[in-house]
Amino acid sequence: MSRFRLMRWAISLGVSTLLLLLAAILLQPLEQGRGDARDAQCRNNLKEIALAMHYYHDKHSAFPPVFVPDANGRPMHSWRVLLLPYLQDSRMGELYRRYRFDEPWDGPNNSLLHGEQVSAYACPSDNGPYQSHWTSFLAISGSETMWRHDATVMMADIKDREEDTLALVEVANSGIHWLEPRDIQLSSLDESGANWPPIGSRAEHRVKQFWGYSDWHEYAITVGYQVLHIERSATAKELRPLCTIDGQENCAPFFHQHARRRK
Repeated sequence: MSRFRLMRWAISLGVSTLLLLLAAILLQPLEQGRGDARDAQCRNNLKEIALAMHYYHDKHSAFPPVFVPDANGRPMHSWRVLLLPYLQDSRMGELYRRYRFDEPWDGPNNSLLHGEQVSAYACPSDNGPYQSHWTSFLAISGSETMWRHDATVMMADIKDREEDTLALVEVANSGIHWLEPRDIQLSSLDESGANWPPIGSRAEHRVKQFWGYSDWHEYAITVGYQVLHIERSATAKELRPLCTIDGQENCAPFFHQHARRRK
């Protein structure tokens, strides 16, 4: 290679490197802005669901059950279906009317709805709310929680502070269709130690940690509309007091070490 061509090549490489560096510098704020927008939308979706839960309570004098069982007590319909008419998107009422409660969530007719998307049930960071049919938000069910298997819970049943009582948690890549009546059981949480337990009984959809899409936190929402920022340093055992509704636990240490409230 001649000296002239070598110099031209070096200059070209230098210019290309400079342009790439400038592009990276300019794009970084843009990507940060997009990330902040997705983050805010994720929190807003949780708030919308919590608001729908309270609308449901106003009409039925109780929060929705975690699932509607079949004649044998097996989960047949999800609470997410029951809340459809109470979401802000008016089209969800029509989707609810198309759903049939005389067959399972994956029955012949209801399977036709599996391609429908409900943006409120997805965090935008989870492949985008209009690209994924998986739910990003799960209930924690059990006899000590607000999502009992054998009865519905009224506001009066919640003896703990509403701001310290979890309604829903964010789960990244849950593998659970929003129509599917499957969430997280508190009994699994008790056995999990530091990591979040498998969801339900399907081995192919084991979620080793319940953390969301950030590198260091996940979101949850309380019965009192409080969005919580929970750090990864929190263990499942430490989170348990927030899952119960009448344990009268002291949650202050948890918030001091692992969580903060968001608007």
